[in-house]
This record gives sequence, C-alpha cells and structure tokens, in this order.
Amino acid sequence: MHTFYITGGNAIDRLEHITHICNDLHVASYDIHRLVPKEQSLSIGISDIRPWQKELFLTPLTSPYTIGIIPSAELLTTEAQNALLKTLEEPPTHTRIYIESQSSSTLLPTILSRCQIIHLTTTTITPQQTYQPSLQTILQLCDDHLSIGKKIDLLDTEIANKEEAKVWIVQAIHTLHSNRKAISPSPYVRFMQRLLIASQYLTANVSYKLVIDHLSVHNDPIINS
Repeated sequence: MHTFYITGGNAIDRLEHITHICNDLHVASYDIHRLVPKEQSLSIGISDIRPWQKELFLTPLTSPYTIGIIPSAELLTTEAQNALLKTLEEPPTHTRIYIESQSSSTLLPTILSRCQIIHLTTTTITPQQTYQPSLQTILQLCDDHLSIGKKIDLLDTEIANKEEAKVWIVQAIHTLHSNRKAISPSPYVRFMQRLLIASQYLTANVSYKLVIDHLSVHNDPIINS
C-alpha cells in the first residue's frame, strides 16, 4: 500500500512523523508536495486537489519516491475527497501519499479504506511546554494598527526557541479556530493559513525566527463589527 493516514498525537507529532519517514526514505524536499488550501479558503476543495494530483505524477528528481502530503485533512470537502479516491487507490508507482488529521470523523469511509492507518500515541505536554497564546495575543497579531515591530517584540517575549515555536503555533491554531465566530472571515483565513504553513515549515527545519517573523505581517482588522 502506498497511501498512509496518520492520526493520534497532535499536529506536531503527526507532521514530524511524516518528516522522519521522508528522511528515512532519503527523499529530498523538492520531491515532496504538500496540499495547502488557497489563502482565501477555509477548506481544501477540488480546485486545490487538481494541481496537487498532477504533481504526484512527476518523476522524482533524485529521490526514490515522490511524496504527497495532505496536512489538516479535516479541511477536505466531500467533493475533494471523492476526487481523491482514484489517486489514493492507484497512485503512481513512484509515489507515496501521507494524510494527517486529529480525527477521522470528517473523512469518508472510502478514503480510509484506501489507506494504511498509523495511530500515534498521545503526547503529554508538560507545564513547561504549554506555550499557549491568549486570544488577546492572537488579536494583536492580526491588528492592522499595531506595527510589525511591536508584533515581532510580542512574539519574541513568548517564543524563545524552535520547540517553543512548534507548540505555540499548534496552540495558536486551536485558539484561533475556537474563536472563529468572533473573528472577521478575511483576517481569520489569512492568519490561519500563515499558521498552517508555519507549522509545516518548522517540521522542514526552516529557521524558527524566519517563520515566526512571517506571522507579524499586517492583516485586516480581525474583530467582527
């Protein structure tokens, strides 16, 4: 089987597990293709799926495999999942596909039936590792009236290293998602997109400081009127 569904643990665990697999298989970063929704979208739709499916047919440049990754698979629409079925059942022989999400409840049974399921054990976060941003912090980072310099200073006081950045970003995703009804759609989507991309970059060994500073760019006002 060439398609794997990773669940359990947390987002960091799952993405790091996929990264370790890619490293063990000696797959170069340019032969890894991640499916990420468009910046203005709250879900992964058919228009996102089509170009990603084409990338899976690319012959790997120097790696033994072309790797396709679907992070946060709970964002897949039903139509997108149906469009994936044929690819998951019969991917190109040189391709492996890894899908990750916390819960399989939003995935079609026909999707899961085409995957080898890998369940990670839950990671316990010690108090020293609980770098959870408050809603107020999230709102400040999305406030157009707050300077980029002040946003960077705010993040610097909360995050001191890469491990803290990984936990902070996962917690920020949960905080933002839990308060989505109080947030205007446009800044919510943009900041959620940045957080999801930041999480992926951190697992790919991009400098945590570069990733975190990217979160400081200006957004539209976040509070719904």
